[in-house]
Parts: sequence; C-alpha cells; structure tokens
Amino acid sequence: RWDSRFFIYLGDIIMISQLQTKDSLLKYTDEMDRLCRMAKKVCNARMTAGVGYLCDSLEQLPFSYQGAKQAVTYRVLYGNTRAISIAEVEPGESGEMQRKESYAELLQRIIKKIRVGEEEGLREAIHEFINWLTVTHLSMQNYRIVMMELAAELVRFAAGHELNIGTGSTDGSDVYHQALHMESTEVLEQWLQTLCRNLQREMLHERQDSTKSFVQRAEEYVKTHYADQDLSVEEICREMNVSAAYFSTIFKKETGKTFVRYLTDYRMEQAVILLMSGNDKTYMIAEKVGYSEANYF
Repeated sequence: RWDSRFFIYLGDIIMISQLQTKDSLLKYTDEMDRLCRMAKKVCNARMTAGVGYLCDSLEQLPFSYQGAKQAVTYRVLYGNTRAISIAEVEPGESGEMQRKESYAELLQRIIKKIRVGEEEGLREAIHEFINWLTVTHLSMQNYRIVMMELAAELVRFAAGHELNIGTGSTDGSDVYHQALHMESTEVLEQWLQTLCRNLQREMLHERQDSTKSFVQRAEEYVKTHYADQDLSVEEICREMNVSAAYFSTIFKKETGKTFVRYLTDYRMEQAVILLMSGNDKTYMIAEKVGYSEANYF
C-alpha cells in the first residue's frame, strides 16, 4: 500500500515509504502504530516506530532519518510499543527541517573555498552560512545537529588532507566542544573564520611543500639518469606518475626553466667537468652525458 522498501542500518530496521499526499502521514502513522501493537501481541516483541519528516526530494532523506531517530527517543514519554511521529511530538519542526537541505550546500561551499585557497570567497561562504543560521531560527535540538555536522565536515576534511585542525586533541574533539558552546552568532562567525583560514593556509603550505618535493624528485632523477640518451619528459612523467602537461607547468614555475633546458644545462655542466679533468675524446664525453651524436654534442 505504501510502496515501502526495507533495509537494516546500524542495527535498526529502516522503512522508506512513498506517500501520495501529506494527509496520508496520519494514516501511515496509525498503521505503523497498529503494527507495533501486533508485534507485541503476536510475537511478544517490543517495537517502537519513529516516523520522520515528509520529504519533497531524495536529498532530504537524511533529515527525515534524523527526525525518525529523534522520534524514537520520545518512547520514554509515550511508551515503547507504538509509533511516534516527529511531526506530532515536535510541531513546527517539520518546516525547519525541510529548510535544512540548503545548509548542506553551504557547508560544502565552505569546504570548497578552503580547498581552492580563495580567502575572500571563504569569508563570504562563512558569512552566508551564519546568515542562514540567523534567519532560520532553529530549535536548540536542530542547532546542535547542524553544529555537529559542521564540526564533522571540518574534522573530516582536515584528516583527509593530513592537516592540523589547530586544537589540543588529535581527533578534533575540541572542535565539537567549541562549536556547541558559542555565545552568539558573531562569536561563531569569528571562530569559524579563524579556524577555516588556518586550514586554508596550512593546505596552501602543504601544496607548496608537495610541489617543491615533486620538483626535487625530478632534479634528483636527472642527476642519476642524465647519461641516458632516451631521457625525456615522457619518461620522467611515467616514473613520477603524472601528466606531461602538469609536470611541465610545475617544473617551469619552480625552476624557471623548461625540463629540456634544465636537462641540457645539467648535461653541459657535467661535460665541462669531464673536459677539464680528463683526456677522453669528445665523442666519449658526448656518450657519457647522454648524446649519441658527437657532432650534435
């Protein structure tokens, strides 16, 4: 009747149903309530059904799920062998949760600005998020949910990029504590700006260090293989597992030379040393520094 699908998630049975009208929610809750009573009567099993908020799109399902979980916590007040609809026990929360789908996009915008290194864009993204908090008028319960998800996004991003999130704890637990204990949205915005900007700077430094290490590896490879007549951009890119376009751009940016010019200069430096310190013929020196044609050398 309700075109439902079932699966197990974190030890609970999750039931996703498709209702044709909003008025169907009351009938749906009543039938779930009857199912709980039947489970007790027939199987002697205590079953509580938490009914979440109605969704208009698939993106809202996570918030409906959170609402269903919250509804189940009310069993201490309403009994543990029945269905409890979050829309009934927390009236007015439904519209609030429906509006929450936009804040996920706001969080991702903040993360994106940290990643790409746009300082002004980051400031604007955070300010937009704070404005959303101000005009939405969340309940304290949902405010805590938003703050926990905000902290989780930042900790996850920092861990994924091996960044120091700037707290005294290794797991970022201080971030969760701080996010939940702000005195005002102004203080929250200032804290968020500082935290995210620090992550942005650290990521930039990590990227610069990575680039320098990348170029140093290329230079070491040249010093070891300059005598190889087949040494080329393509070969060193295969060795370093990067594209030729990316390699050429980064290498020239860091050294001021193209790879071919750098390789040629290094070979000439080695050739000068050989010419001044030994009695080898020119064609022999040419071969030692990577040239098969003595005339070209």
